[in-house]
Amino acid sequence: MGNDGTDSKIEIFPTPDSSYTLKVNGSFPPASLSADADVLTAPSEPVIAGAFARALVERGEDGGLSSSEAYSVFKSVLSDYIALESTHSDSNDCWVAV
Repeated sequence: MGNDGTDSKIEIFPTPDSSYTLKVNGSFPPASLSADADVLTAPSEPVIAGAFARALVERGEDGGLSSSEAYSVFKSVLSDYIALESTHSDSNDCWVAV
């Protein structure tokens, strides 16, 4: 993890009186993609579907899917991947606006 301020923070209370080994299950957001050698750690299908939909909006339809149809495909693919990921942990199944 970097020291760019995006690391997750864990506070231990009370402060330990010695050195202990702690195991923490968690997921951490990937670093932003900025260099050519950076690797995408998210599934590629939603990214491709989103990029295709955006390209159709900018360039226009080419006789295939309309941009709104492509955006619907993107939302469906993204929703499917979120649903698949949510099966890996039952602790993240309730989301509340803060």
